[in-house]
Amino acid sequence: MAEQILEARGVEKRFRLPDRSQLVVLSGLNLTVAAGTMVAVTGASGSGKSTLLHLLGGLDCPDAGHVYFRDRDLGSLSSTELAEFRNRRLGFVFQFHYLMPELTVMENVAFPRLVMRFKRSEAFAQARSRLQEVGLADKADILPHQLSGGERQRAAIARSLINDPDLILADEPTGNLDWNTGDRVFSLFRDLVADTGRTAVVVTHNEAQARLADVVYHLEHGRLLSTQPGE
Repeated sequence: MAEQILEARGVEKRFRLPDRSQLVVLSGLNLTVAAGTMVAVTGASGSGKSTLLHLLGGLDCPDAGHVYFRDRDLGSLSSTELAEFRNRRLGFVFQFHYLMPELTVMENVAFPRLVMRFKRSEAFAQARSRLQEVGLADKADILPHQLSGGERQRAAIARSLINDPDLILADEPTGNLDWNTGDRVFSLFRDLVADTGRTAVVVTHNEAQARLADVVYHLEHGRLLSTQPGE
């Protein structure tokens, strides 16, 4: 039986509206993620997919319930411990690449490792390896504006892998790309996860891409409904 790396138990999240009423986004939500799998979460716009991802990554706290990473309750961690957890254990990929325009592609990918005070030579060696994985080794020394949209997102994927994370959280990773480019980038991402035995949770509105995952959930009315890839 595969190791369970991530679990959400009875998670609730509410937001206060201007009229002081509360909007319940997630209600009694449960989720388990086995190590070495890709889990996709689909749902309508505004259904709470990004909110869920933020809770799973320790970027926000649930109003009720718990999120566990390898049986450790994220709610029990201090802000310093949470920051270290995110830096060392997680990789994030967002809809927008968030590459720093003044840095080269290599510097952007190496940046998380440089922040952790690794030697520049070591950080760059690791970044070059990751760029090779996403097919951008020949683009290492140029600036982000010289890349295509798909290439910029591939660079963002390389950056998410720089610290060899246990878990990758991806929020609409191809949502800002045209359909064909998005499919190619998502397939590359899926292959990287599968080939390296990594674990990923991906939020996407693209049902076709979601079907490439090992497990697919649909978020509706604050709860996850399990579906089968290919349905």
